[in-house]
Amino acid sequence: MLSRIPLWIVLNFYAFLLDTLCIAVGVLTLGCYIREFFFCFFLCGGVTCLIGYAAITLHLTYPTKRHLFVTLKRRNRKQLHLCSFKDFVDAPCHRLIVRTVLAHLNQHKAYRKVLTQYYVYPWKRGHFATHEVFFFRSREEYEAWRNE
Repeated sequence: MLSRIPLWIVLNFYAFLLDTLCIAVGVLTLGCYIREFFFCFFLCGGVTCLIGYAAITLHLTYPTKRHLFVTLKRRNRKQLHLCSFKDFVDAPCHRLIVRTVLAHLNQHKAYRKVLTQYYVYPWKRGHFATHEVFFFRSREEYEAWRNE
């Protein structure tokens, strides 16, 4: 099913969803524009702008999503490597890319395997761990920090 829909529509599904939501809120804003000017102008107008901004930023990520799609498809063309999808099951947009790649490879049932092996549901994650990351300008600076 996903392999029959044009790729740019599938990869931008969430952006189109936000576009539709933005239009719906905009129409509601115009509907009550006359009665309650300040409420609609400031609150609904602001919400419409925020949703529109989120939709535009999602539309701008299409080249990255397309590159990721081509890379995953090329990597799994001859033999399916489920571990190559490991990094892409956390975000909804990336799960959509994984599902689309598997649909184009005619491996629809492998999506369930990928989710069961690599996806950790938010209520099972527990507390988020924090990591400290250090960037050193030179090897000497790293050695000085290490020897402290």
